[in-house]
Amino acid sequence: MNKYIEISSVGLSCYTDSYIISEDNFLFYISLFGRPALIKAMTATILAGKSVYVGGRMVAKASNKAETFTQNLGGGLVHKVILSSEHFKGSDARIIIGKDRELAFLFLDSIVSTPLKKEWADWLWGKVFEPEPLRCFGSIGGQYLSETWLIRLTKTIDEIDELVLDGLKSSQIN
Repeated sequence: MNKYIEISSVGLSCYTDSYIISEDNFLFYISLFGRPALIKAMTATILAGKSVYVGGRMVAKASNKAETFTQNLGGGLVHKVILSSEHFKGSDARIIIGKDRELAFLFLDSIVSTPLKKEWADWLWGKVFEPEPLRCFGSIGGQYLSETWLIRLTKTIDEIDELVLDGLKSSQIN
């Protein structure tokens, strides 16, 4: 398995050791490394909304709300992470690494007014979210990205509150 994939744009290239891209080629997360001038140029290209090629696939950033984190690795190398903050911290959609229904539950619990129980996480996953599988490579913080999802709410907050109350009344949840 490759540990690195080339990223290129307009004659420039650097490498990534991890990324998260949607099926329709929107870039949610990428970890870049290479020479400082190349990383600076590639970052500017991505943040300007221009397309880049990641392993031969043309992609563009997912949102205008991007965060970047930079680390000087020494030896003339720089590491930079670019991520779509609204997809990692947003209120309408979240990226979940693995089918981590507990993380999806915590996301939902933070935005609805009805008190929720963690035991309902599996039930809520199927009733409330529209999970979209994402194309990924590498790992983040030691967690391999083999199964990563973008979850979106399929219902309004009022509809979720009503769904939970109906689930309680019909004993689907307790």
